[in-house]
Amino acid sequence: MPNKHIDEFLDYYVKEIENPQYAVLLKGKWGSGKTHFINKYMKHLHDEIEEKYIYVSLYGVTSYDEIETKFLKAIHPKLYNDKTIFAGKIAKGLFKATFKFDWDNDGKADGSASVQIPNFKPEDLLNTKDRILIFDDLERCSINIVDLLGYINYFVEHQSYKVILIANEEELEKTEKYKEIKEKLLGKTFEFKTDVNQAYDSFVKELTIEDILKRNKNTILEVFGKSKCNNLRLLRQGLFDFKRVYELVLKNHEKQEELIKDFTTLYFIFIFETRSDDCVSIKSLIKNAENNWDKMISTTVAKKVGVEEEKKEKVIVDKVYEKYKVSIQSNLILSITSWKDIIEDSYIKSEDIDKELSKSKYYIDEHTESWKRLWGYMKLTDLNFDEIFNDVYKNLKKCKYHNLFQVMLISSTILKLKDLGLITKTEENILNILKKQVDCLFEKKLVDKSLVLDRGIAINRPSYDHLGFDTAFEGYKKIKNHIEDKLLEEREKIFTSSYNEIEAALKNNISDLYTLLCHSNKRETLYDDKPIFAFMDMNKLAKLLIESSSDAQHTFGGILEGRYEHDFFASKLEDEFGNIYRLKELIEAETGKKEGKISGYRLKRNLIEPLEKAIEHIKKYKNLKGLA
Repeated sequence: MPNKHIDEFLDYYVKEIENPQYAVLLKGKWGSGKTHFINKYMKHLHDEIEEKYIYVSLYGVTSYDEIETKFLKAIHPKLYNDKTIFAGKIAKGLFKATFKFDWDNDGKADGSASVQIPNFKPEDLLNTKDRILIFDDLERCSINIVDLLGYINYFVEHQSYKVILIANEEELEKTEKYKEIKEKLLGKTFEFKTDVNQAYDSFVKELTIEDILKRNKNTILEVFGKSKCNNLRLLRQGLFDFKRVYELVLKNHEKQEELIKDFTTLYFIFIFETRSDDCVSIKSLIKNAENNWDKMISTTVAKKVGVEEEKKEKVIVDKVYEKYKVSIQSNLILSITSWKDIIEDSYIKSEDIDKELSKSKYYIDEHTESWKRLWGYMKLTDLNFDEIFNDVYKNLKKCKYHNLFQVMLISSTILKLKDLGLITKTEENILNILKKQVDCLFEKKLVDKSLVLDRGIAINRPSYDHLGFDTAFEGYKKIKNHIEDKLLEEREKIFTSSYNEIEAALKNNISDLYTLLCHSNKRETLYDDKPIFAFMDMNKLAKLLIESSSDAQHTFGGILEGRYEHDFFASKLEDEFGNIYRLKELIEAETGKKEGKISGYRLKRNLIEPLEKAIEHIKKYKNLKGLA
């Protein structure tokens, strides 16, 4: 018992010392279990050493009347309750006194308090004399802390009370005079050490799923320890919420012990990470973990679009793996949406979650598709392995797989098996078959356009259908590079054709320019964060703009002016900066030829001035990033 010495001293304090003339402080951070500890100690006071006490939580208390009301309610719970007590008028036989206190002995009052002091006659209702006073949540009291401690000191110094205080001392220390007050009022200070094992067992007894929580106790407490949140309230809350998830969903899967253990691990990681002091959302937590899997922008792509070789790695540290040594990105079990519903919204879609769990790796069996069974190769027999591999390989040769991420998962599995010496086919043969399957996806337009436009960043994801990729093998890197090359080809085709879309908008429907180029929260836009101007012939675009109507020029110029204003978008559009400078030069040259004419003035107002402002934003961004 880590706090046994506190129990022992408190017994000595309340039983052996007749007039201690000091209070005892039990300190600890919020949620560390201080209140749980004192509740047990009060039971010990009552049952074993037969001492009377009054417990008062000062949370939100705004006056001394409220404190004394709590005294009365503790002494006479039947006689005095919320229906019979009126603030400030709690008993007739009480003497009201105002006293001043001087903490630093400089002869000047540091505060004062008006307090109702009992006459200490047997007939007095507020007879607290033989009781130990226990004040909890000192730092959460709304009374000035200096005044409050002066009030408590009156009981200690002038009435010889034994007083136990419970607080997060870090908050008290923010008060200027606290150190002086502490030296005068507090004789002993103990730092409470969280007894997680004992608290866990206590929480579990309150629930109706004791067996499952007892079996997973080590798992949950290991996660709790690594989280370093040290908040027992959060642990208790997580356990109570877990009970609901278990009864609505997990109970149907309790035979899958590995699933229950892995789900429990992830569940409590998400609970502690999203609800502790430095909390983050489920979406950002998981996305950050995925982003850390690889570079945000591949060097291969950067080179081919003509960007100077710069360090563009934007690696977001996978804090989850650092803390828990759990790779959530490769074994998420449920979708991000489902986890968000469970953890953040307490919304449990039982049927949907049940389906996700039933499709997970924990249910791979003889009825499962061959590519999934090959991923779980460790559970296969020699005969199974050969049959399943041959089936997957045959399907690859016939280009029967229609999802790029599925093909990536299959590729990583097969190339790992080749590296392990479990496949006799040559790597060259395997790579040719896999590349053919990839090419087939692009030829049949089965690769989502959004994936192409996002520069292939999404292909860095580490899993498909909650099954993790094995990416450490050279063969897999070759396949990934091939996919990146194909994505780049498609991207160049799309961006090159974007000129035709802008031309059509300028000539036929100006409002389409907003859909194509404008940053907006209200509408979905195609190229607001895509560097399409990096792929265009600026001579051709300049001629088009010069020949466009005044309204078309004005709309295009206004959109371009705001295109680089925000760093978030500017960072995605760096590739086109050079062409924007070039576009301004070309239009300026034409404007010079038309000086003194309305057409020249129109070009200046509609295009040159917005382009100048756009370039100001670009320069500001480049200076900020050290790119100038």
